[in-house]
Amino acid sequence: MAGLETLKRAVKKIKIPIVAIGGINEVNIKETALTGVKRIAVVRAILKARNPYTATRKLRRLVNSGRLRSEAY
Repeated sequence: MAGLETLKRAVKKIKIPIVAIGGINEVNIKETALTGVKRIAVVRAILKARNPYTATRKLRRLVNSGRLRSEAY
């Protein structure tokens, strides 16, 4: 599993859009978005949530709270 530092390096070196996937949740989604990835794929944090709709809204708020573009989703 690649960490945030690996994502940052990849974004700088690779010219195609990078999608972050795997292990992303409400604890690390904002930091993941700040790496410069073009998209973030979140599965487990939503599907395992008691209320997937609420979990999705919370994850979007966390990304958007840093004035990051919601296109990261």
